[in-house]
Amino acid sequence: MAMANLCPNLESLCLHLCGQITTDAIIYWGKTLHELRHLELFGPFLVRKDGWISFFESVGARLESFLITQSPRIDLETIEAMIKHCPNIAHLRLAEIGQMSDVLLGPLAQLNKLISLELSSPGSPLSDDAVIDLIKAVGPRLERLNLSDTTVSDAVLPAIAKFCPNLRSLSLNNLDFADEGVSAFFTAVSSQHRPGFQWLEIEKGHHLHGTSLRAIIAHSGKTLEHLSIMGWKEVENEALQTLRRCDKLERLNIGWCRAVTDFTMKDILEGCESIKEVRVWGELVEICPGWQDCATDARQVVIS
Repeated sequence: MAMANLCPNLESLCLHLCGQITTDAIIYWGKTLHELRHLELFGPFLVRKDGWISFFESVGARLESFLITQSPRIDLETIEAMIKHCPNIAHLRLAEIGQMSDVLLGPLAQLNKLISLELSSPGSPLSDDAVIDLIKAVGPRLERLNLSDTTVSDAVLPAIAKFCPNLRSLSLNNLDFADEGVSAFFTAVSSQHRPGFQWLEIEKGHHLHGTSLRAIIAHSGKTLEHLSIMGWKEVENEALQTLRRCDKLERLNIGWCRAVTDFTMKDILEGCESIKEVRVWGELVEICPGWQDCATDARQVVIS
């Protein structure tokens, strides 16, 4: 509350590990911070739904970003109040929300100005049909989508390919996708001449092989700046070596990809001219002379 009094012109507020924030504080922010448009909170556990509803009523249509992680009191009534009072939300994160379920997804379809959407780690399973219906409604404007740690299958991938023509960032971590589904997705977006992704995370794809990786590189190899395929334990070294074609790649995570060797690393460092960081946790590799020859002061290789 004192922060709101001392900084009444705040437009953007981001607080992590903020478990002591109370309902009264959220209500006070809404009534005091008349310029606030962007709110990001990690861990506002104590805020009750009447606090959120009062906040939405106060900030109204000027709220553009509502990025919340770990708030167990957000429920259907809260979501309906957000949609009613804050129709201009462009950036929405509802991550690790205990009451998140299919019931809450339906109203979100009314947010037709969404640019980024994250629904990771929901408290209840999300069905493919509910997620597909939401993607159909909000997909045309989306540039960033995160469905990590949900229960969706690769049945949602054709919907993303069809209804999200402007995606630049996609996070699908810890999902049980089949190699055929992922490769078909990237083949589909390539055939539709969709622009390549800049940010792509498909971590712990335990069933994904070289076919998927080659399809990714064929579509987005010239645009990717961040790529994480951590945990693709079955991907072949020959496919990993094609990463050298990603000349704009700055950050790469190939941890726990079992086929990675010194020569894989050498190919990546030689081909990826913009590389700054490579994470290779869990690999049986050694620092050989070839690595020093490829690395420059601008590059950081993180090995664990």
